[in-house]
Parts: sequence; C-alpha cells; structure tokens
Amino acid sequence: MRFGKGGGTVLGVEIYRGDTPGFSPSTATRIDIVPGNVNSYWDTTLYFEGDASVEEVDDPQETPFLEREVEANRARLKRLRKQVSRMKSRQVVVSEYEAEFIHTPLQLGVQQYYIIRRITARRPAVSIISAVGGTTGGGGTQQIAWGIVLSSYSAPIGPATAFRKMTDADLLLPPNIGQVGSDTVNLADVTFRWLSVRGADEYALFVSTDRNNLVPGKAYMKTVTFTQDRDGVPIEVRLVNELNRYFNVYQPTTFYWRVGYRNTRDMALPYPDGWVWSVVHSFKTAPSPPTPPRERTRK
Repeated sequence: MRFGKGGGTVLGVEIYRGDTPGFSPSTATRIDIVPGNVNSYWDTTLYFEGDASVEEVDDPQETPFLEREVEANRARLKRLRKQVSRMKSRQVVVSEYEAEFIHTPLQLGVQQYYIIRRITARRPAVSIISAVGGTTGGGGTQQIAWGIVLSSYSAPIGPATAFRKMTDADLLLPPNIGQVGSDTVNLADVTFRWLSVRGADEYALFVSTDRNNLVPGKAYMKTVTFTQDRDGVPIEVRLVNELNRYFNVYQPTTFYWRVGYRNTRDMALPYPDGWVWSVVHSFKTAPSPPTPPRERTRK
C-alpha cells in the first residue's frame, strides 16, 4: 500500500485495516504505527504488537521524533481488545502522543481495506506564562517548541488482496523436469494444469525458452478467468498447435513455464509485473517434424 509522503513534519503514520470499505478506525483495527519517513506499507501474515510515542519537546532547536517498540506477546491481545474505543474523525492537537497497536496476521485470499492517519509536528502559537516567583512585571513569554497534530482519517484505501504462494505442488502438468514424461512433451498438444488460489479470479499461463523472460510481452501468454473463490481447484489449459507455431522449434528444447494470478477487482495490479507469481517449472520437448504448411486454396 502506498500513501504518499504527506506535508509538514510527519513523525509517524497510523495504519488501520478492515475487510469492508465501511470499517471504522479504532484501537481494534489499528495494526501498526510506522515512522514518518515511510510512504508505503507492506502488510504481512506475522503477528506482533507494540506501541509508539512522541514526547513533548521544549527546545526549538530540536525536532520531536517517534519512538516505536515492537514485541510478540499474545497475552495482551484479549485485554486490549476489550478496551476498544472509536476515534474522533476530526484533526486533534496534543502535547504528547502515545498509542498501542496489534498487528493481527493478514488473512490471505480476502480483500482488505486500509485507513491511515498522520502524526505531524508543528509549531504552535506563543503562550504567555508567568515567570517563577513573579506576579507582575516579572512575567515573560515562552514559546512552546512543537505541538503534535493528529490528522483526520483518510478515505478507505483498497481493496487489496494478498495471496498464498503457489508451490511445486500446485503445478501439476506437464511433468516437471526430472519426472517421468518431462522430456518427451509433444509441443503440438500440451496440457497445463494447476491448482487455484483463494481470492484470485484471473490467471495467466506464461511459457518461454528462457526462464528470465516469463513476463508479459516476452513470453507466450494465455489468460484464464476463474470465478470459484476456492483454493485447490484444478484449472486446465490445453494448447493444440499453438506453442509449436509460436516458437517454431523442431529439435528437443527446454521450455519454462509459470502461472500469474490476481484479483481483477483490486484497486491496483500486483507490483511490479501485474501478477503474483508461482514457482517456475520446466519440460523438454521430443523431436518433431516441421508443422505442415497450410494448403493454399486453388482458384
């Protein structure tokens, strides 16, 4: 998730997560507080919890900073969840800041939405404070160095879906190199079969003679729409006289293939290639005669 740098002296960013666009930012949905120089957030399936704080600074030459501590202690989870409080939506100004967060594991295959709130430092107006021991004539002015401003909440960012990684066990056909039948594949009639990943509704098969070219624009590509939101369902693509005509090879050749997958309803395509990738498998073709030319129609 990318949310930009923000304006002013940003000390930190609160991150909230929910599975609907209408979720409310609260102590129950605050999953992290990151430093202000961060302009993107990579969510994970890890569990951790922690707290962040900004102390008041009186010296105008010093800039306040965010202190963030993280620990992995599930014992506090139930207690903190009982202390759920909804946050005010308007901008808030405080002298000091302290908050806790609990990063619950990201659920794979489920669309998520995010809300952020920035913690910013700004110089407030001058306040008049009486000098110690004086009442009249001895008063003075003291400028408070910084105030802490909690911004309004952002609009929901998303949806975004995180997926499990497709492993060797998910790529079923053709046999992977080293397995029986992996070195005698008929390029004129090849069946590719793999298992679905929860949350993905579009898949793409990529085939190439160079494993470094298994990306859009450099490899043979075939897309498949899959509407079952389930994990482990076989998906099959049979290519008859497609790969042999596309690659035009007749000697035994090693081919590489992998599957890309994504949720087309997400706000943005997966970074950086537009797909989440499976592992790479390979196979070798058997010698084959040239593809016969198409007969010309006699006039």
